[in-house]
Amino acid sequence: MYQPAKDVVEAAKRVLFLRTTTQIDELMKVSCSAVQQRWDFLGPTMAKAADRSFFAQIDQTLQWSDDRATDIGDYIRGSHFALELTEDQAEVLSSENVRFALVDHETMHAYVPFAYLQDGASTFVVDLLQESDKWLYFGTIAVDERFPPASEEMRSDAAIRNTATTIDDAKATFASKLNESDNGDSDSDGNDYWDQFLDLDAPEPSPKPAASAQQPPESPSFSKEAKMSALPYLLASSAQCAKDAGISEAEFLNLAQAIFKQ
Repeated sequence: MYQPAKDVVEAAKRVLFLRTTTQIDELMKVSCSAVQQRWDFLGPTMAKAADRSFFAQIDQTLQWSDDRATDIGDYIRGSHFALELTEDQAEVLSSENVRFALVDHETMHAYVPFAYLQDGASTFVVDLLQESDKWLYFGTIAVDERFPPASEEMRSDAAIRNTATTIDDAKATFASKLNESDNGDSDSDGNDYWDQFLDLDAPEPSPKPAASAQQPPESPSFSKEAKMSALPYLLASSAQCAKDAGISEAEFLNLAQAIFKQ
């Protein structure tokens, strides 16, 4: 019988072991395509054994947000994760703690905690993505509360939303949220997943000028943090487009430099 939660735990154990031992080539083999592209484009180019700044570059590249990236990396290396967990590690990194979330029609994530800090006030979580019927590494997340909470309604941290204990329940939760949005029964317009990139504290836009002014439409306001969070996705996508077009690395970097100077 297929038990996805156990497969998620096994995948997370391997990820943590490979990050503990800094076996990046092996880690890329169990990472999703987006992470592989991110590493190819942003990963450190010069190995400096045991140099903290080098490890910091690794940690920041292997996580989509810089939020506590080095703290998470230092914790993983210091905890000496192996393929056989200690009793304390296995108590946290267990199938009972796995949660699933469908973030769009095709993208299923699985989350499993591997460390509780500050008496459970903070949690480090492995984020896996289902790709080609496999659970592959997508990143690590620092959650400012205990994960998983007793119920979804108790969650205040926006890093992980709309989770469920099974894949079927995650699909049902996504469908329910989608129906609420379509029926106008929700305060959200269905873009919760992308709202995290918006600057919610930005001032309300001024009234639009008369059409006769013929001014170009204003671009939406994004915070610097939001732009930095979205940048790796855009760079990885651009790099893949360049590869598909047969452009060499040197040509791509020259093109990027020319655009940057515009």
